[in-house]
Amino acid sequence: MWRKYFIFFAIIFAGLSIAFSFFERSKNSYKKIAVVFPNITVTADVAETQEQKIKGLAGRAVLKENEGMLFLYDKPDYHTFWMKGMLIPIDILWIKDGYVVDIAENVPPPNDEDDLPLYKPKEPASEVLEVSTGFARKYSITIGESYTLSAL
Repeated sequence: MWRKYFIFFAIIFAGLSIAFSFFERSKNSYKKIAVVFPNITVTADVAETQEQKIKGLAGRAVLKENEGMLFLYDKPDYHTFWMKGMLIPIDILWIKDGYVVDIAENVPPPNDEDDLPLYKPKEPASEVLEVSTGFARKYSITIGESYTLSAL
């Protein structure tokens, strides 16, 4: 008798585990978008939810030079970033209305998680693009550089 209950609960538990795993994966999955500059196209994960924006690229050990993360905001503002949980250095590009408005190059991962510098633009931005360190210099991306967004 107990064997039937054991099998029943094992099946229920397995089903719930699979459902929860699927839900967690879908909740943390990112849409992709192409950020097109004159010299290179970046395939970016789009951080839309508050949880995605807080996590950002934290925990990633590798970021290819044509990959990044694009943070979308409802309105232009001085959107401030930190490097909590970051393992690699990055370039941060604040962008608005088709143009780069500010850049922070070679932003290092933190030495101390309790002392996190904040990075903020000189002008309001409506999007922020995080890319591999050296990206802006290598592709001559400067303030005023144009870009477009394209669906993938």
